[in-house]
Amino acid sequence: MKKMLVKLNEISESGSESEREFSSEDLNEIFSGDMPTRFSARASVKVRTVMYRAGLDVVVEAEGNLPLIAGCSSCLQDFDLDMPVSFRMTLQPAPAQVGELPEEMGLSEEEVRRVYYTGNSIDLGNLLREQILLSVPMFPRCAKDCKGLCSSCGCNLNLETCTCESRVVDPRFAVLKNLKA
Repeated sequence: MKKMLVKLNEISESGSESEREFSSEDLNEIFSGDMPTRFSARASVKVRTVMYRAGLDVVVEAEGNLPLIAGCSSCLQDFDLDMPVSFRMTLQPAPAQVGELPEEMGLSEEEVRRVYYTGNSIDLGNLLREQILLSVPMFPRCAKDCKGLCSSCGCNLNLETCTCESRVVDPRFAVLKNLKA
């Protein structure tokens, strides 16, 4: 994905609002990157961003709606998905020296939303890419009542009735059939 560098000296305390457009090619590049997903873009998207300074910190707020085509994790059919993306991140200058960290460390919600920057500019493109990937569902479903695929013949149970023999119960579990709730 192309870099969207914003120079720190261009970000004021009063803030600035802008609209950044991602083409469908940009979005598809995000979804086919290091860890390909079953998502693709139906159209380009405009993401509204607000950036302002709070001392040395930079606060970035963004929101948009991604028009996607997703592959259902149950029946494998493609379906249209409108995915809202909204986040607020605080970017801070990277500490000069980070000491040895403990093996386990708890983080507050505010600390999770904190990102460090170095230099005189911030790559907003990389931040938006990361948040877009975090906003899409891990297991998208075409419908809440999706029936999925038959485990024997693989037919889509949403579209047809399976003609496979009824499931054979493992004999070890047959005694459970006699239990009453």
